[in-house]
Amino acid sequence: MARERRVLTAGSVAVTGAVALVLGGAPAVAAESESIPPFRSLPSSPPERAGTDAPDVGHAGGATATYTVQSGDTITGIAIRHGLRTVDVLTWNDLSWSSIIHPGDVLTLGAPGSGGGDSGGGDSGGGSPAAPDEDADTYTVQAGDTLWGIAADHDLSLAKLLDLNGIDEGAIIYPGEELVVAEADGGESSDPPSIYDSPEYDLQASLNAPQAENVALIASVGRGLGVSEHGIAIAIATAMVESGLRNLDWGDRDSVGLFQQRPSTGWGDRTELMDRGVATTRFFHGAPDGATRGLLDIGGWESMNFGDAAQAVQISAYPDRYDRWRVAAWGWLAQHG
Repeated sequence: MARERRVLTAGSVAVTGAVALVLGGAPAVAAESESIPPFRSLPSSPPERAGTDAPDVGHAGGATATYTVQSGDTITGIAIRHGLRTVDVLTWNDLSWSSIIHPGDVLTLGAPGSGGGDSGGGDSGGGSPAAPDEDADTYTVQAGDTLWGIAADHDLSLAKLLDLNGIDEGAIIYPGEELVVAEADGGESSDPPSIYDSPEYDLQASLNAPQAENVALIASVGRGLGVSEHGIAIAIATAMVESGLRNLDWGDRDSVGLFQQRPSTGWGDRTELMDRGVATTRFFHGAPDGATRGLLDIGGWESMNFGDAAQAVQISAYPDRYDRWRVAAWGWLAQHG
């Protein structure tokens, strides 16, 4: 969609939903691409379109439907109202996740020549699960499910689950759909190795904007508490292991947030732990009532091995993972902190 470049002002604009890119792929949410707040459940079928929200259709027949952006619109909201995937609307209009749309802009709501955008998602190259093999084990999607969570529940990597179903990591899944979670008898597993199986000890990754922002926040909170750069680097590496430097509202059992702290083990209530500043403060100082210990509560942490110091706080089932992000954490702190 050709548009004149505009300067962002304080006026009314509509923007695409913030998308947190994940190391190894962002989990797709049942019935919706990831948006803020993440992982909220939507109806199993697209909502009916009100008269004022109906696309402006050109000529009958093979014409592609269009929609004129209104004040307050977001691309994700427009897509949902018209039964489409956000990624398809972006692609059809040559937009990216960071693009800004303005009231009055006209968006295409279908592939060129498709005849409209009310196909309930259409065929967008890997967006819909393939028909399962009759002999393969399947799982019926429930409201609130994510591809990431389904993979974890069936001891699969996300990449393997996507491969089994012929979909990509941006696919939308709806309650009632059948996903293949195990190959038919005789099939050989081809799960890709975990990043922690890499022969390279010091792991590296490029951060996207939300991840870099979380590095800056951890550094700011740490310095405000008087924590040394060494302690801040430990916190950054810990958040990378626990959440991929993302503020997740889900995790193992009741774990949430940057550091995957659990309300049930005394870190605080869920709302508190979803506050990035509170979660970071808890990593350094523990819970206010002393139910958990933070890094600064660990005697002699400054002289401990980098990974051991992180493990003393997190008490993880995978204690060897933190030290492998030590070099990267120092680099991210220098670049973004």
